[in-house]
Amino acid sequence: MVTHILIEDDTYRTSDEGDYSSEPYSPRPDTYTSHNFTGFKIVGKNSYFDLALDFTPEPDKDYFLLYAIHGSGDSFGSDYGSSVEYYGLYTREQLDIAKTNMERLQKVKKEYNIKLLGTDGKEFQAYTPWAGYFDNLDEIDIKKIRLEEEF
Repeated sequence: MVTHILIEDDTYRTSDEGDYSSEPYSPRPDTYTSHNFTGFKIVGKNSYFDLALDFTPEPDKDYFLLYAIHGSGDSFGSDYGSSVEYYGLYTREQLDIAKTNMERLQKVKKEYNIKLLGTDGKEFQAYTPWAGYFDNLDEIDIKKIRLEEEF
């Protein structure tokens, strides 16, 4: 059985202050986005979802979210932290798999695909979008979160 979940991510975005010219090809303000993952909820299979799980999470239990925050930009400015990739939700018993995957992700330089371990221990291919020319990796981490009854 597959369970779909939606991650609750409170975001906050700021940008550089300054006098940016309206002239063509002039710099634009850089933006900075921060993320706070506060929990997750189970959603139906026809709803928007962030991750598909091979187990059904239980309330009042800790889970561990492996994620990467990355940004993009262009010749005129950067957008730090503008995007998030979710790579897995793990139980306490699967935490070693999450840590192995985090180490693999931290080694990515300019490859768009990487092999990670599934919760069953089998490898699968994952996408690393921060490998692009104007893209950057801001953070890879594991965050403890819980199933939320209501958002």
